Amino acid sequence: MPKVIEKVAVYERTDRPGVWTYNAKVLGGKKRSFKSRDEAAIAMVEAVNAFNKNQALNPIETKSCADLIEEFITHTKDRVFVHEEIGESSADTIIRNIKLARDFIVLGRRLETANLFEICRLAHKEKISAAIIGSVKKLGGDPKSQKQRYIHIKMFFKFCVGTGQILTNPLDEVKFQIKGEKVEDARAPKVQPQVITGLLDKGLDGESLTHRAMINCYFETGARLSELRALARENVSRKKDASGNYVNAGIDIVQTLKAKTDEVGPPKSSNGYRFIPVSPNTMKLIEEAMLQSKYKKPTDFVFANGVGKAADKHTLRRLIKRVARRSGVYDIAAIEAQIVIEGGYKNGAGKWVDVVSDEDAEKLTHQNRLARQKHIRRAVDLQLANMGDFRHFFASAIYARGKDWKAVTKYMGHHNSQFTEDQYQHQFKGETEEDQNVRGTMQSFR
Repeated sequence: MPKVIEKVAVYERTDRPGVWTYNAKVLGGKKRSFKSRDEAAIAMVEAVNAFNKNQALNPIETKSCADLIEEFITHTKDRVFVHEEIGESSADTIIRNIKLARDFIVLGRRLETANLFEICRLAHKEKISAAIIGSVKKLGGDPKSQKQRYIHIKMFFKFCVGTGQILTNPLDEVKFQIKGEKVEDARAPKVQPQVITGLLDKGLDGESLTHRAMINCYFETGARLSELRALARENVSRKKDASGNYVNAGIDIVQTLKAKTDEVGPPKSSNGYRFIPVSPNTMKLIEEAMLQSKYKKPTDFVFANGVGKAADKHTLRRLIKRVARRSGVYDIAAIEAQIVIEGGYKNGAGKWVDVVSDEDAEKLTHQNRLARQKHIRRAVDLQLANMGDFRHFFASAIYARGKDWKAVTKYMGHHNSQFTEDQYQHQFKGETEEDQNVRGTMQSFR
């Protein structure tokens, strides 16, 4: 009877430093290359299991699906309290969603009682993904919650692959589509350098000093809106040398505002604490806005409203809409036409709103036509003020200079570079320069 292979060596290639592989010769396969030891280890487990299976041997299976779910829950909690990679609220959501998945029916059995190794085969991939998607939608909730639930279940399968319990993730490359969502990559950015130039150089005419400082700071730092609103005066680094030039100008992210209560609290995780440099022009605007403000205590907000509280969360969104329309960099008529062609749009809550065609609009009453135009304007504004697009732009602009996802991760406040690369790698390509200074990077797009 052929011998069971439990594992083979994982090592760094001597001919290519920084590239990892595993001893594929023992498994009768070709040598493969990976960017990290972890990637090579995961691939090694898959290759060993595949080899044992081809030898008509039973893979080493000691854990039931129920045990794996509990192990995944423990792993998620460790990411909060041990590794400090994610926030506690995020972990609670992941755990809640994976617990709901226990009762999903997959290939005629509850997921919790199923033999994952047996069902997670390539031949079953379409059936499994269809069953998972169907179960997620059956649970109900808004589209955003459904998609998040699906992502967390996908994370569980990825965890099972990484621990060697299954050979393949059946949800890999399977997208969870909701009504009105385009098939193409949703992470592809709308924001390009020429758009930033138009917004900052043309669209800010007529805006107040505080608004100009706020929007410049947002574009240049890639900070979350809640972090920008919570920025305190004492966390702005604006020292100058003897010649009047700024020395290490930037902002310290040390606090944020809670989503529902607007209470000041710490960042989402320990990685959220970070310093982000800004260009001298933007720091000058911020300093002028601070001098103009009547709230001058160190703990007061930089972008305080009239009563000293943090600027309303909708202020920046409304500002971007105004600036975008005024700048002339968007073809508003073309966007409106596209909305009509698609038959509607997703509102801020993620729900699909129908918009009747131009032909059918002629049959509407005057009041209904006005309501239709209002919906179209809202749909356009949602595209012009997509806050996530500007974080996408910031991430890709920084990466374009240094080709280093670890640097981008630091400025974005994420827990690891792989997450940053997965979320923010998209179509924008910047010019290659050796200068990795963030101030110069963002300033060069103006």
